[in-house]
Order: sequence, then C-alpha cells, then structure tokens
Amino acid sequence: RARGAHRRSTVQAGWEQALVLHAQPAMGNKPCCCSSASDRSEANGTSDVASLSDEPLVDRSREPLTIADMSAVESTWKVAAALGAEAVGALLFKNIFTLAPEALNLYSFRKEPHVKSYNTPGLRAHGARVVNVIATAVENIRDLGNVVPTLQELGMRHVGYGVQKAHYGVVGKALMLTLQAGVGQAFNRASRVAWSKVWHLVSTTMIHAAASLEAASEGGQLSSAEIKLVKDTWSSAATSGAEAVGVMLFRNVFELAPSALELYPFKGETDLYNSPKLKAHGLKVVSTVGVAIDKLEELGELVPVLQDLGRKHVGYGAQPAHYDIVGKALIKTLRDALGPMFKPDAHLAWAKVYAILSKTMVDAALKMQAGEPLTKAETNSVKDTWASLSNLRPETIGVALFQNIFELSPSALTLYPFKDERDLYDSAKLKTHGVKVVN
Repeated sequence: RARGAHRRSTVQAGWEQALVLHAQPAMGNKPCCCSSASDRSEANGTSDVASLSDEPLVDRSREPLTIADMSAVESTWKVAAALGAEAVGALLFKNIFTLAPEALNLYSFRKEPHVKSYNTPGLRAHGARVVNVIATAVENIRDLGNVVPTLQELGMRHVGYGVQKAHYGVVGKALMLTLQAGVGQAFNRASRVAWSKVWHLVSTTMIHAAASLEAASEGGQLSSAEIKLVKDTWSSAATSGAEAVGVMLFRNVFELAPSALELYPFKGETDLYNSPKLKAHGLKVVSTVGVAIDKLEELGELVPVLQDLGRKHVGYGAQPAHYDIVGKALIKTLRDALGPMFKPDAHLAWAKVYAILSKTMVDAALKMQAGEPLTKAETNSVKDTWASLSNLRPETIGVALFQNIFELSPSALTLYPFKDERDLYDSAKLKTHGVKVVN
C-alpha cells in the first residue's frame, strides 16, 4: 500500500508539472511527434501516434486487438483514471493546443478568460466529458460493439462543430502524449502499440460515421425503412408535447445563432421561453414538420407546400445559411427529446429528410429572389388562387391587405393619405385606396 501511495503521488506530481509547463510540449525537451515523417501521410489519428519513444516503432495500429493489448490498455488507463477525469482532460487539451493552437477555435470554451491556464470551468468540464468517452471505450474494450453507436453519434455530432478528418490525428497524438506524461515508465512500447490500435478503432468509427452523415446531408432517395424510422422517432418525440418540442427547438436555434432572434416577432419578449408568442410560433413550426413527415411517401404533394413556405420565408429575412442552423437545432432537439433512442441510423435518416425539405424551400426562395420567368404551372397557380378570391368584394380584400401591411410595419401608415383617420379600417379613404390596389 505504501509503494502504491508513493507511485500515485509521483504520477500525480508528474501530471501537475506537465500542466504547469503549458507553454511547452508535455514531453519536455523531446521532439514533438508532429515533426515525424509519418505526419506527411494522411492524418487518421493512428499511423503516427505510436512513435513517441526514441526507438523506431512500426505502425501496427491496424492490426487486431489481442488479449495482451486489451490488458495493457486496461492497466494503463487504471493509473490515468485514478488522477480524475478533469485533470486528464485538462492535460489532453493542453497537448491538443500545443500540437495545433488553431484547434482552440473549434471549442465553445475558446473565449474563457485565461483559457490557456487549462483550469477554466468550460475547458475542464469539456475535458472530463472527453475522458469519460475514452473510459467507456476502455470499459468495453473486450466487446467494442457495445460502444460503436456512441462513437458513431459522436462522429456525426462533431461534423456540426467543424471537425475535419485531420483533427483526429491531432487528438490521437495528444492522447498518447497525455498517457505517457501521466503513466510514466509503465507506458512502454507494448502499451503504445495497444493504444494506437484502440485509437485507430475509435477514430475510424467516428470518421466513417461523419462521412455517412455528410453523404446523407446531400439528400437523395428515401428508402421505406428510412421513412418509417423518421416517422417512428417523430411520434416518440411528439409525446413530449408539440409546444414543449417547439420551445426546445427555438432554444437550440438561439444557442447556435443568438442573432437569429431578430428575425422573429417575439424578439422583444422579456421571459422568452415562457412567451405565448414564442410558444405559438413553435407550435406552428412543429405542426409544419409533422405535416411534412406525414407526407414523406407523397413527395409530389409535399413539394408545392415546401416551395410556398420557402417563398414566404424570403419576406421574413431568412437566408440559406439559416436553414443549416435550423437543421442542426432540429437534430439536437430530437436527441434531447429521445435520448438513447435517437440512434445513429435515425440521425442519418433525419439528415437526409431535412436535406430534402430545406433544399426544396431554399431553391424556391432563390428562384423567387432571382426573378426567373414564371413557368406555365406557376402562372396557372397564381391565376387559380386569385380567382378563388372572386367571391369577396375588392373592398374587403383591400382592407385585409392594409391590415396585414400595418401589422407587419406600423410605421408604413404615415405614407398614406388616410393616416389620420380615426376609425381606420372603416375609413372611406382607406377602402377606396384598397380597391385601387386590388384592381
């Protein structure tokens, strides 16, 4: 027990020293592994992380994990884990940002004061989450199939954070540096080989899932299985209540893009997420999504509805980039509502569905903004909808039009000669003007 306590205190001191010396690589004066020749190969997080010692080490990361490898990973992680998830995570991030300083821009804690002290709340909390994922992989190392769905979902989620394939190589190197600094001499050649195999499995699983998501985000033909999966998950999410789902969706939208709040009529509400206006708007959005999901098997009927929505949103100031934000917020809302039920195959199916919905709306909006000539079908549609108003008097239509104008822009009233009328919408001047506009 005395020897064990001495070992833990020695290792703890080594980790603390590594964190204090955050201005230089964790390996002290040894050359950074970034400078190895293998860096010139494609970064996949595996081929160059096994070269941390002075002795050349052949890349064996793609070889199957052996029982001896599993034991080596378990024993070294036991030493590291005893130091605490936050401490391990802080040193991991120190090594990541030493290897790739620009990677800091990918993280939500990047603006924390004194972030390079590696002791800020956001960094340490995020580091602990990363370490807990590694711990889960180690716990399941003898049956890694158990952790594959978690890794796939993480890989897809990181697409939204701007993570690229090459970043996995940086994290892999940082992980090896972190383990060597923390575990010391016990992190021998066999341990490095074992961990390089583990990181290869982890990183390639996440990379392949990310690639699958990017392919799904291009849209394409929906299979019957994908449609069923989307409908089933939507039904499950709806049990939370349409209003609650709508509030979650807007909360996620504004977390991703706070400036988007300016596009909505409830932007001035004091208690935003309890605002009746926001709840009503959220309910409309959720209902629209529900209608779209119900019609996935009849896309011919759904497309005109989506095109009309896209054109309407031009008037609200919506830009193509806003659709990406709403898509990410929708996926996060589903993940929040469904928890473990929102599996990677559901994520991929939803990505494909949203790509179809958003592309249809964006294309219609861009076409409207470009002022392209109307097709014959569009011309007939305009004539038919105008004809459907023929049972109403022009005066009635004109009054309704001006009511909508002044609801959208009250200051516009000052432009009209009837601006001083007391009973505005019964004013003869307004009605006469409205008839002229309608005619």
